[in-house]
Amino acid sequence: MAKLVIQQKGKPPRSFVLNLHTTIVGRGKDCGLILPDISVSRHHAQVIQEDEGIFIQDLSSQNGTSVNATRVSNHKLENGDVIQIGKFVLVFRPTPAESPATHRRNSLDEYELTGRTAFLEKVTALGGINAHHTANVSRQDLQSIRDTITRKEKGALVCESENEKRIVIGEKARQFGRAIPCTGLRGGIVVVVWSGRTHRVIKKSGLLTTLKVNGVTVKEKSLEPADVIEIGKHRFRYEA
Repeated sequence: MAKLVIQQKGKPPRSFVLNLHTTIVGRGKDCGLILPDISVSRHHAQVIQEDEGIFIQDLSSQNGTSVNATRVSNHKLENGDVIQIGKFVLVFRPTPAESPATHRRNSLDEYELTGRTAFLEKVTALGGINAHHTANVSRQDLQSIRDTITRKEKGALVCESENEKRIVIGEKARQFGRAIPCTGLRGGIVVVVWSGRTHRVIKKSGLLTTLKVNGVTVKEKSLEPADVIEIGKHRFRYEA
């Protein structure tokens, strides 16, 4: 069966087997071959296997599809053709093939998604006739997505009373006194959770437990970089 060899700088080549009559290529979750990068339209191109050969067709993508450095709309692929889709380079390699109609499922072979796919959550979810165009997301919105993903992946508490020990929070709820070292809670429960936009500190119980953020007593608060959390004699600095 024919395949596309995906090449990315600093990563080993990966193969995607073309075993369907039509394979949609793009960053959308419904694509046969997902290329997770903002430079790729949601439905960027399609590869079609016909009796006359295998063709790649651009699907009115924003950044276009190129074969051997020439922008194309419909192109019959030959062995060794170099396809450029966004920042991805794909090399076409034909092999003795069965009839495409005999294949019912796509095979990823050695191909696996890599990179920060969560960055594409918002742009992939767009609706409307031009939803696959990255241009539908403003620069401000894209920066907001970047900031949100950075917080989710890198948000951490630095314990000033524990020699600046840094604890990455992530998406799972973290409880002070358990996952986060903190003594003297007097039976109180205080947690940090991911809210979908940022991390949020919440006092769930404890009449004798005091939670302060930036010197103000609170029951819960969304955290911003450099916020200082105080619980008893412990101080934590939020970083993202």
